[in-house]
Amino acid sequence: DPSFFININLHNTRDSNLFFQALFCFEQMLVF
Repeated sequence: DPSFFININLHNTRDSNLFFQALFCFEQMLVF
């Protein structure tokens, strides 16, 4: 559920947000 991850990002610190963004980009690379 995307909203679940959005809530995590809103409640985490900036460093954690960067980590999730990097993880998301990495997963996108695997998809394509």
